[in-house]
Amino acid sequence: MSLMRKIIILAVAALLVTFFYAYGKIDYDGIMNRWSGASLAELKADGNACLERGAADSALALYTMVTSRYDPDMDRDELKLCAQAFNNAAYVYMFHLNNYSEAYVNLLKAQHIAEDIGFDDFLPCLYLNIGNVYTTYYDNDTALKFYKKAFHSAIAVEDWEILLTTFSNLVGTSFQEKRVDEIKNEVYTFKRTDIPQMPMLAHSRAMGAAAEAFIEGRTDEAVACARKAATLVDAKINPERFRLFTKILIVQILESQKRYGEALAEAMKVERESHEETPDVQESISLIIAGLYSEMGKADSALAWQRTQMQLKDSLFRNQQYNQIRDLNVAYEMQNADAKLQRSENRRRTVMVALAITAVATVVILVLALAVIRRNRRLDRSNHDLYRRNAEIMRMNENERRMRTEYERRIAECEQEISRLSVKDAPQPKRRPQAEGMDDAAKQSLLEKISVVMDDVGEISKNEFSVDRLSKLVGSNSHYVSQVINETYGKNFSAVLGEARVRQACKRLADVAAYGNLTIEAIAGELGFKSRSNFVTVFKKVTGLTPSEYKKISKENISRQVDK
Repeated sequence: MSLMRKIIILAVAALLVTFFYAYGKIDYDGIMNRWSGASLAELKADGNACLERGAADSALALYTMVTSRYDPDMDRDELKLCAQAFNNAAYVYMFHLNNYSEAYVNLLKAQHIAEDIGFDDFLPCLYLNIGNVYTTYYDNDTALKFYKKAFHSAIAVEDWEILLTTFSNLVGTSFQEKRVDEIKNEVYTFKRTDIPQMPMLAHSRAMGAAAEAFIEGRTDEAVACARKAATLVDAKINPERFRLFTKILIVQILESQKRYGEALAEAMKVERESHEETPDVQESISLIIAGLYSEMGKADSALAWQRTQMQLKDSLFRNQQYNQIRDLNVAYEMQNADAKLQRSENRRRTVMVALAITAVATVVILVLALAVIRRNRRLDRSNHDLYRRNAEIMRMNENERRMRTEYERRIAECEQEISRLSVKDAPQPKRRPQAEGMDDAAKQSLLEKISVVMDDVGEISKNEFSVDRLSKLVGSNSHYVSQVINETYGKNFSAVLGEARVRQACKRLADVAAYGNLTIEAIAGELGFKSRSNFVTVFKKVTGLTPSEYKKISKENISRQVDK
């Protein structure tokens, strides 16, 4: 009944919203009227002003109004304004909304316009921003190519501000990829270039000195130069990000020399100084710390930081998707501003039609909702039955495992006793020839060894775990192992491996206290599944439920136990 009340309330609210939308005075119209007659230059200038005072959403709306008017047949000056607006919108998406996919789309449009009309003065900025997008997706090889294009084109048109930012990114990315030697030409070119005094020049010079010292084998000097560069950041926009990423450079130099303890200490400083406004820094440094712990042989600490990095990455992804949906809607509304203005006068005339349609739609929704509720109830009961069956099967498997362990222990004791009591000179029985395959005892022994390995979550979760690896662990060959698996389970190795991994996944999905902070993707990755879709397919085939359904029912059972 509670769900039905919610549906009825929503239906009534929909009727009221339709009525007031049709009759009310909407401020949106006033906003659109104010900007509908503005020129592209005015819209872009006002967008820049909004961005400078921190009003990123307003800036994006104004830039989108410019780009919505783009037409390939515009004159050259208007095309330049459109290219700049696409680029500025990309900047907002990238650095304010963490929406890199939408940023990339806007940059490609800007690049197309700039290259088509020969807007060479603007290309360095575009190449730089495209490189930045590739670094966020860990495609540093492509990023380095775009940074080099930005570097050389900036020198050609003497765009010193873009040159300084590009050079800093070029140095940082090359250190991250351990490919500093590949930018030797750019490092020495930058050193010889006469650049007028301006913000970030001292920082970039120090970054160049660090790269030069590293290329020439003077590691301690490279670290000192990087430290100096971190103190010389005087960027107007996002100075904290520049400073933290410069400090990461120190970590990467020390790591390249296998000075892991020093590198870890520096990395921890960066992690403590990062905060919610620099989530990309937090995610990057967590990944570096996990790698350092791994190099130092501290697997538990490495795993803990890997989980932290995965959680940060999940958070960034969720924010990106939310912002993409929200801001694409804003863009859509702005692009259709003129049409909305023309329709505003006709809204009152169509109110009765709108109300009638809404009423009919509400009735249809209520009928469909009742049908869906009934279907969902049946499905929910079925899912709970499947969950109970899977839980019972897991309990039986666990009991079987304990019994098998006890059985093996007793067998071993008996064999020791028999060996002790046996007469040394007693004739040894002839071994049965194995040319035709294994006897029943050998098969049973091999099956028990296979079962032990398949219960080892650390082993079966490895991506490289295969029938050859299993054969090696049980001391047999892949032919016999496959034969025993097929005869015993009636399935091939891949199916049995999938079931074993799913059993472990069920334990983790049900253990909310220990694994509740991990996403389904994270659990799938830890257990060796190649992708979420692969995990869902195998899980559904084994249990009859999706991982999300299994996790939901587990939480419901825990809540009921707590209430009791």
